[in-house]
Amino acid sequence: DGRPLRPKKESLPPPSKSPTASGGSTPTNASKEDPLAQKVAGVERDFSKAVDAWLAQNSDTTPDARERFADHLTQQYMCSVLDALPSTDAVRSVRRRVAAKIELVAAGGREPPPPPPEKRAG
Repeated sequence: DGRPLRPKKESLPPPSKSPTASGGSTPTNASKEDPLAQKVAGVERDFSKAVDAWLAQNSDTTPDARERFADHLTQQYMCSVLDALPSTDAVRSVRRRVAAKIELVAAGGREPPPPPPEKRAG
């Protein structure tokens, strides 16, 4: 019919949506259809709980103790769990957030509080 041939859509990976393009959802909101996204979201929740619990008990600890805990987190979450998962957008996003939080633990910093919700002009 004269139209140029195009590759079959089945052979192309699906386009990825950025968190802002999909209405503001975040990678931690695991899709019910994607078991890997659910798994990685659970890993991130477990990681955050472990960090929060440790920080609550060790708020005034030494830099050496923070560094040891950061090494433990790296081994337990980054090396043992996240490195074993396929490299998808959801996994990469969680890896970045986990690595950043581990750096904060090692440095003795705290995560900044989430920004307040924006008020809508009405």
